[in-house]
Amino acid sequence: MLWLSIVLVISAIVVTGYFIVKARPKPDRLESYPYIRNESLFSSAERRFLGVLESVIGDRYRVFCRTRVVDVAGMKKL
Repeated sequence: MLWLSIVLVISAIVVTGYFIVKARPKPDRLESYPYIRNESLFSSAERRFLGVLESVIGDRYRVFCRTRVVDVAGMKKL
């Protein structure tokens, strides 16, 4: 009988703790980062040049660009 009481008390503590953790508000993950996504990787002139270059070299080769992090993401203004 004592063991049953101990198990019930421990179970009640665990269930209560679970609901307390689940009830806490979570911050929006995207809002917590100080980065923003850039709209495009290439300017319109760069994209046109890439299209012409790919049409000239055909299917035998593939053109890749060197990309920096600053070309993909920027910082939010604080």
